[in-house]
Amino acid sequence: MALLQLIVWTFFAVVFIPQTYFSSPRRHITIPQAFIENVLAFYPWILISPLVLWLCKRYPFTRNLWPRNLAIHLVASLPIAVLEVILLRALYLWSGLAKELAPFYLTLAFAGCFDLLVYWSIVGVGQGIRYFREAEEQEHRLTEAQLQMLKGQLQPHFLFNTLNAVTELVYDRPEAADRVLTNLSELLRSSLRQDSPTACLADDLKFVRHYVDIQKELLKDRLQVSYDVDPEALPAMVPSMLIQPLVENAIKHGIGNRTEGGKVSVYARRDNDYVEIIIKDNGKGAARDGTGRQVAELSASGGIGLNNLRARLNQLYAGDHSMRITAYPDAGFIVSIVIPYREVLTDGPSCSYR
Repeated sequence: MALLQLIVWTFFAVVFIPQTYFSSPRRHITIPQAFIENVLAFYPWILISPLVLWLCKRYPFTRNLWPRNLAIHLVASLPIAVLEVILLRALYLWSGLAKELAPFYLTLAFAGCFDLLVYWSIVGVGQGIRYFREAEEQEHRLTEAQLQMLKGQLQPHFLFNTLNAVTELVYDRPEAADRVLTNLSELLRSSLRQDSPTACLADDLKFVRHYVDIQKELLKDRLQVSYDVDPEALPAMVPSMLIQPLVENAIKHGIGNRTEGGKVSVYARRDNDYVEIIIKDNGKGAARDGTGRQVAELSASGGIGLNNLRARLNQLYAGDHSMRITAYPDAGFIVSIVIPYREVLTDGPSCSYR
């Protein structure tokens, strides 16, 4: 922090060299002397600015308290300006730049007014930092809330449907019921552990595998799922529970209602600084209306899970991502997501989903 302040105030000392050089009352002042005078004028703020920033943090301009806090800053700015003038005069005497100083009231009239401007500039910077941090915290809380909503969306309806199916499997296929319960426990355990907005792609694929294994037991031979994953993409950081809603959407809306079932394919590959993830099904796709045009992609354009995912992608990657949905009549949906490749930093073993 001290180094940053040193850099900032040195920058201002350099920027104000022309003004000091041409407006100095002393004749034949040199550019180095002008720089030294600026250093003496700005460097006291290295000691004073932490106090001003503390006042900004302690008395921010919030909606309800800004009149009171504004009055506090108005009162505080006056003695701080006087303090800076005192330090400035002391430094001038100590450096030998001025053997005889102008009367204090004259220095206060000129330098003090400038110091008030500096004070309120620091207040503005402090307030901006506060707004920026609050926006970051709010965005982080919103991302976490959406993740919790997504987890909450998964657990109730999927859990109840699975448990109802298990009650039937217990009598007819007890081994299948045991496998479903094992995968269900792993799925819920993984869901409870996911308290971060992002996760390793390998971990996200493990989560999907448990979900898919349950669906295979319930749908029997009607569901086929294939994985084509580039090993270089496995360490990539992706939004938590990225793939599961897409696979669920493909199973539920794409092939779940088809008597013959269908296939869902999961692709992931790294392309230099980006990772592309594709979920494809060979289900019914987008229907056509009476004119032969494709009907709006209901399952792809709407739904809590996909809309939630769009919002999370926007928050995590701003405009540096893409989510494209393609539908073919009687040929299924293709969802393609491209996000920046950011590797998960971990001291543990390398990511592997097998």
